[in-house]
Amino acid sequence: MRRPLMVETSRLVLRPLRMSDCDDLLAYHSSDAVVRYIPWEKRDHKSVCQAISEYQQMPTSLTTQDESIVLGWALKPHDQVIGQSNMTLISEALGIADLGWVTNPSFWRQGYALEASAALLSFAFRELGLRRVISNIDQRNSASARLAEQLGMRLEGDFKKALFCKGEWCDMWLYAVCHSEFLTRQIDQSKHLPR
Repeated sequence: MRRPLMVETSRLVLRPLRMSDCDDLLAYHSSDAVVRYIPWEKRDHKSVCQAISEYQQMPTSLTTQDESIVLGWALKPHDQVIGQSNMTLISEALGIADLGWVTNPSFWRQGYALEASAALLSFAFRELGLRRVISNIDQRNSASARLAEQLGMRLEGDFKKALFCKGEWCDMWLYAVCHSEFLTRQIDQSKHLPR
């Protein structure tokens, strides 16, 4: 049995989601502002529980091409889930993964998305041996683009009408960072976290 992927930061534990997290996820999965730029629709309690059930069927580590993981950001010390990361291994041979993030609006602009994403990137490069991580971002989502830049990701592509989502064609940005760039940069999270 593979050990579940867990990553700890100063304020968070990134861990697989549990059914007991349903109410925490509902707080942001039911938000129009949160789901605006992501593929799934606003969820009610039943569909959040169903989503968690599906997340629980996913791999507990990231070792095989096309595997995806979803990790909740559990806020210490109360274990409240305030957001989540998803990562998909898109090329096992080339060591490339795709990273995404979602945050409860009550916790926006407090550095949690940066803290969680930086920790997961570091884990992916140091422990999983990945060579490159990308993020595909809807061009209307400037906050996610800023986060990608804070993570040291560079804008590599500007794709017009590249994704059909929720009844419309969306322009997308491709951001990326390589192992050597990320580890050399050594993100100083303290500069971005609230005091």
